Amino acid sequence: MIRSYQPSDLPCCKEIVEKVWHFSDKFRPEPLADLFRSVYTESSLGESTHGWVVEEEGVVRGFLFGKAVGFPQIRGRYSGVGGSFRFLWTLFGLKGVGLPEKWMYLKAVQVHEVSRRKVEPERLNEVNLFAVDPAAQGKGYGRLLMQAYLSLCEQSGVGRVTLDTDRECNVGFYESMGFSVKGVFDSPLQKLYSGTSGESFVYEKRLKTNSAQTI
Repeated sequence: MIRSYQPSDLPCCKEIVEKVWHFSDKFRPEPLADLFRSVYTESSLGESTHGWVVEEEGVVRGFLFGKAVGFPQIRGRYSGVGGSFRFLWTLFGLKGVGLPEKWMYLKAVQVHEVSRRKVEPERLNEVNLFAVDPAAQGKGYGRLLMQAYLSLCEQSGVGRVTLDTDRECNVGFYESMGFSVKGVFDSPLQKLYSGTSGESFVYEKRLKTNSAQTI
C-alpha cells in the first residue's frame, strides 16, 4: 500500500537509509554516523513539499521525498537557516572527531553544492530522497513511489523534474522511468562516502502536462 508520509514514519525512513547507504560503516564514531544519517534524511524531507511511503503488512518498506513548486515545504529539524545552524552546532560539538576532519566534511558539502549548481542552478521540482529497503526490492515499490511523485507533478503543471544520483546507485531504474542525464559533476562528498568515485549525475525528465501554465 502506498500512502502519504506521516511524521511518525521518520524513524522507519532513517532505518531504510541506513540499510541502503550504511552510514554506520562509513563514518566513525557512531554519533558522527547518526548525525549524517539524520541530516541526510531530515534535510531532504525539509526541502520537500510531499512525501510518500509504501507499506508491506504494516511495515514501511520504502519512501520518496520530493518537491513541487507551488506547494508549502515540509518543515523539520534541519530545514532552512535554522537547520544549517543546528547541523554546524552538532558537528563541531561532537567528541571523538578532530577539528580538521570536521572542516573536511563541511568543505565537502559546500563544494558538492557549488559543483552541482554549475549543472543545475536551481532546485525547483526535484526528487530529494528516494529509497527502498533492500529486502523489499524487486517488488515494484520503487516504481509505485516514483509514479506517485511524477503524477502529482504532471497534475500540477510541472514540465520537468530532476534528481541527483551517482554511479553506485541504480541509474538503470531512473532511465527506465524516462530520466536522462543532464550533466555530470565531481563531488568530494560522494567520494568520501563511497571511497571510490566522486562522479555524480543530475538526471532530468520532461513531463507531459495538460495545464495551460507549465512550471
